[in-house]
Amino acid sequence: MRIARTIVYYEACLDSEVPDAAARELWAHDMTTPFAAGEHVTVDAARLLEERARREAAEG
Repeated sequence: MRIARTIVYYEACLDSEVPDAAARELWAHDMTTPFAAGEHVTVDAARLLEERARREAAEG
């Protein structure tokens, strides 16, 4: 899952307009644990990223 989360992180930052503060917060996240909401990452954004990571891991 760590690799899938890293891939999803890069895709999110390249494919959409992720604010710099959110990208930094996501990058600082421990990719061995599920994405979580924070100061700059909403609950919905974290949930969507985690769902994408799980799909990526299942396909990989």
